[in-house]
Amino acid sequence: MGNIQPIAGYPTRTWSQHGKCEFIDYGSQPTPPTPPTPGFLPARGYYTMGDQDSHVELIDEFLATKTEGDYFGTYTKFAVMAFQHIKGLEEDGNIGPITLKYMKKDGLSS
Repeated sequence: MGNIQPIAGYPTRTWSQHGKCEFIDYGSQPTPPTPPTPGFLPARGYYTMGDQDSHVELIDEFLATKTEGDYFGTYTKFAVMAFQHIKGLEEDGNIGPITLKYMKKDGLSS
């Protein structure tokens, strides 16, 4: 390919255009990820097992887990996974922006 570097003894061809498949819509852009809700999620953008925060206590109350307090433990993780399953989300047990958005739609207060 002559655009990169010609090699002695080999034919060189420079590319001026690239081919496109007629079946692919190149005009649409991917949807950017939903930004974290300011003030609710921790700085890394999600809650996971081992986190301890007053917001975790609100999430436990919302999901009606068997725990009391502000610790994200096993019961919280499985309650989050059940919620994600019901909503058709990826069941990773973490609370990120998308799961939080669905929780707020269902009445989670912040």
